[in-house]
Amino acid sequence: LPCQKREYGNQWVDLSESTSHLLLIVGVRDGDILNFEGRPYAKVESFVNPETSISGRLKVSYLRTPVQTPFDELCTVMFRDHIERIKYESKIRFVCESLANQGKEPPHEFICPITMEVMIDPVLASDKLSYERHAIDRWLKSHCRSPLTNCPLPNKHLRANDPLRSNIASWTELRLCFMAAGEPTKSPNP
Repeated sequence: LPCQKREYGNQWVDLSESTSHLLLIVGVRDGDILNFEGRPYAKVESFVNPETSISGRLKVSYLRTPVQTPFDELCTVMFRDHIERIKYESKIRFVCESLANQGKEPPHEFICPITMEVMIDPVLASDKLSYERHAIDRWLKSHCRSPLTNCPLPNKHLRANDPLRSNIASWTELRLCFMAAGEPTKSPNP
C-alpha cells in the first residue's frame, strides 16, 4: 500500500517580538521542519519578519494534530536546546578569547573608570556606564553629574551589572589558573 500523507491543515501564526527574534537567531527558513516532543510537528511554509515590523508571521503546515498551546509558547519549548547551546557557545567564546589574551591586560570594560582597577561589584548608573559600587556611591554623595561624561545624571539609582560581574569572575578564575600553572599574568615590558 502506498504511504498516504495526512494533512492537518495550515495556519498563519502571529508571533511576538521575542519569538520572531528567536526564530531569526535560530535561522528558521521556509521548508524547515519544526520538532516538538522529539517528533516532526509542523513544516514552515513561510516566515515573514519584515524589517519595518517588530513582530513576525509564520505560516505552518501541521504534520500531526496541533496541540492547544499557543505557538509562541511552543517555540520556546522547541528551541530550548538551541537557546542553551547559544548560551554555552557564548560562554566558551568568552573563555577562548580570554585564553588568547592570557598575557595581556584585562578587557577595558572590566576596569572602573573611577578607580582604574578591575571591578569586583560592578553597577550600572543612570548614564548607562558601569562603575565599582563603592566608587560611584562615594562620587554620587557630592555630585549630580556623570564622572566620565560630566553630563547631568537623570537620577542616582544604581543597578547591579550581573552579566559583567559573571564575565569578570570567569576572567579572574582563568587568571588564577594561569598563576597557579606558573604562566605570566602580565605582558613583559619591552
